[in-house]
Amino acid sequence: MACLSISEDAGPLVVCANPIFLLSPPQWSEGAEIVFEVLEPDAQHLRTLLGTVQEYALDGKPFRGRLASLEPCESSHQGLRLLRNQAPLRGVLTIVSRAQPNTAQH
Repeated sequence: MACLSISEDAGPLVVCANPIFLLSPPQWSEGAEIVFEVLEPDAQHLRTLLGTVQEYALDGKPFRGRLASLEPCESSHQGLRLLRNQAPLRGVLTIVSRAQPNTAQH
């Protein structure tokens, strides 16, 4: 399990999906994809970000990324095996660049 956050308007990090279930360890190079599954009720804010480049953080590790897709799927993650009756979504985040940690004071 992991927590996906977003920094809106250069402000502090705000959780946008928790928990998410990574399908493989993240690669941090430009153009790499982070593929994950999330339960539909936990993805409401993510839907509004589809196709846009944002400042994200995955478990506190910042990066600029674009949510390339968020589609219904049949879950393949072991962490969701007891929740098979709930609707999962598979998301793909494309790394645009590694971001510097947010240093803004609010």
